[in-house]
Amino acid sequence: MLNHVSNPLDAPALAAAVERARSAGLQTIVCTNTEAEAVQVARLGPTAILLEPPALIGTAGHISRDWITPVNEAVRRVVPVVLMMHAGGVSAPSIAEAIMAVGADGTGSTSGVIGADDPLSAARSFIAATRVGWDRRHQR
Repeated sequence: MLNHVSNPLDAPALAAAVERARSAGLQTIVCTNTEAEAVQVARLGPTAILLEPPALIGTAGHISRDWITPVNEAVRRVVPVVLMMHAGGVSAPSIAEAIMAVGADGTGSTSGVIGADDPLSAARSFIAATRVGWDRRHQR
């Protein structure tokens, strides 16, 4: 995982890290904050892009994520095979399910798992909800 808001890389360092990982046979997830940044990062050829608006990191509650479909489309016009993940404020399994149902290839759940009284049980709940969202989207 590269370029998280807590440890951002400048453009040359990020490009070098993605290329180095690829040459070593490693897959990469590159974190981005905006659609424009996601499109730019797609050109580097990462395995996946995680769009996580910084204002949502560590928050809780359902919010509209109406950017998911347009961002996915914009990125896939550049690199059709990149996986698109969306996160930030994924504090409940129902949020993970909703994110997956509208088109994400993956999501996060750090806040919801780490902050839970029983992190293992929480992780299981997030994984199950993510699968339900994936299935809902693909059964349409």
